[in-house]
Amino acid sequence: MTAPSSNVSRDTSILKPLQPEKVQIYGTHDVDDAVSRTFWKNRVKNFQFLWFAVIMANGIIPTTLSHFIVGSTTLPLRIVALTLWFNNFAWFIFFVCLTITRYIIHPSSWRAAFNHPVLTLYIATFPMGLGTIISGAVPIIHTGFNFGGRSFIYVLWAFWWLDVVISVVITFVALYFMITHFEYEVEKLSSAWIFPFVTMTVASSVGNVVSAPLATYSRSHAWLTIIISLILVIVGFALAWNLISAFFQRMIFHGMPPVSQAMQAFFPMGAIAQTGYSLSVLAPNFESQLPFDHGDSTFLRSPATGPTLFAITLAAAFVLWILGAAWIIFALMSIYYAAKTDSIKFGPSWWGLIFPNGVYANFTVQLGNLLDSNVFRILGAIWTCLTIAVWAYIAARTLYSHVREEIGFIRLRLHARKTGHDANRAVKETA
Repeated sequence: MTAPSSNVSRDTSILKPLQPEKVQIYGTHDVDDAVSRTFWKNRVKNFQFLWFAVIMANGIIPTTLSHFIVGSTTLPLRIVALTLWFNNFAWFIFFVCLTITRYIIHPSSWRAAFNHPVLTLYIATFPMGLGTIISGAVPIIHTGFNFGGRSFIYVLWAFWWLDVVISVVITFVALYFMITHFEYEVEKLSSAWIFPFVTMTVASSVGNVVSAPLATYSRSHAWLTIIISLILVIVGFALAWNLISAFFQRMIFHGMPPVSQAMQAFFPMGAIAQTGYSLSVLAPNFESQLPFDHGDSTFLRSPATGPTLFAITLAAAFVLWILGAAWIIFALMSIYYAAKTDSIKFGPSWWGLIFPNGVYANFTVQLGNLLDSNVFRILGAIWTCLTIAVWAYIAARTLYSHVREEIGFIRLRLHARKTGHDANRAVKETA
C-alpha cells in the first residue's frame, strides 16, 4: 500500500485542459500567469493529509531536545528548541490553510478522502500533529522560558480538548468506515491501519503533559485531565494492539510487507512507545495528585493510593518499553529485507520514521528519570541523536526534491515565454 504524495502522485482527471479559445495568450506575462496559476492550483489540489506527518516529525524533535540529558537547560539549546517549535507551528498553520483552500476549491475531495481506504487512515495525522505542538509548548515555552501563567496553560488546555474531540471522532469514524465501507485482505494488511487509533494515545500523552502545570491553578481540572487521558490511552492502545497483533500475524503467514511499505515498519513501535510514554508521564501525576484531602472516597483519600498507582503505571510502562525495543528489531528486519529485495525510493512515507523513534527516545529518557537510571538516560540520549540525524537527512532530501521541482517549473516558464503559442501545452505539463 503506497502512501499518497502531494508532489508525486498527481491525479489530473478532474482538471480540464485550458483550450486556446478559452485562454488567449498575448504576451509573456499572460503565459507566466497561466502556467503559475495552474502550477499552484495543482499543488493545492494534490495536497494530502499525509503531509501532517511532517508536522508530527518536526514537532517531536524540539521536544526531544528539551528532554536531552546534556544541556537541555542551557540557553543555546533552549533557543534551538524554541526556534524549531515556532518553525513547526508556522508549517502547521500553512498546511491547515492549504487544506482549507483545497476543500473550498475542490469540495468533492473531502468525500473522496473518506471514501479512500488509504487517505482515510492518514487524516489521523492532523490531530497528532496538533498534539505535538501543544505538548511541546509546555516544556519549551512555559517551563523552558517561564513564559505565560494561568492564561497560557488554559489556552493549551482548551486546544487539548479540541485535540481530544478530533481524535475521538477520527478514531471511531475511521473504524466505522474500515468495517462498513472498505474491503481489506489480511495478506495486504499495512501498519498504516494503526494510524487512526494512535490519535487517542497521543491525545492522552498531551493531556498528561498539560495536567502537571495545570494542577498549579486547579487540582480539579488537572484530575479531570488525568482521568480523561487514562481513558484515552486504554481505549486507544486496546484498538491499536489488536491491529499490531494482526500485522504481526500477517508477517508470519504472508511474509514481509512490500518495498513500498518498508518505511512504515516503525508505525507499530510508535503506537507502543506513545502508550508507554503516556503512562510514564501519568505515573508521577498520580503520585502528585493523590491522596485527596476532600470527599468521602476511601480509595482516593488513602495515602497508599498514589504510590500504588505510580508503581502499577510505571511497571506497565516498562513492559511497553521492552515491547517497543522488540518491535525495533522487527522494523529493522523489515527495512533490511526490503532494501535487499529492491531499492527503497525516497518519498513522504520516510517522514514516518521520525515520530515513532522520537517518542521512543523521550520515553526512554522519562524512564531514566523515574527510575534514576543512567543506563536509560544514556540509551535515550543515543536514540535522540540517531533520530535527529535521520530527521536532518530526510528534511534535506525533501528540500532538495522540492528545489529540483521548482527549478523544473522555472525552466517550464522560460520555455513557455519563448513559445507563447504553445502555452496551453506548457500549462498541461505542470499537472
